[in-house]
Amino acid sequence: VGVKPTVGLVSRRHIVPLSRSQDTAGPMSRSVADAACILTVMAGSDPEDSATWEADLHKTDYLAQLDPNSLRGARMGVARFMSK
Repeated sequence: VGVKPTVGLVSRRHIVPLSRSQDTAGPMSRSVADAACILTVMAGSDPEDSATWEADLHKTDYLAQLDPNSLRGARMGVARFMSK
């Protein structure tokens, strides 16, 4: 599972920039719950990254926000073949 947070939620310090308006680091993990827990820890202000000045205002416990029933009844499609 990978999460790409909004620019400014997680520090971009030490990230090799390809695009200052899009580059952001996010967690990669084995489960959604693990990714939410890691993002909770990663999110926050960094005095070395001006984009994160207001990040602490938006911090939350992402793990607590997970709802195991959020996709109940949802229909999903799976591409079984791709044409050229």
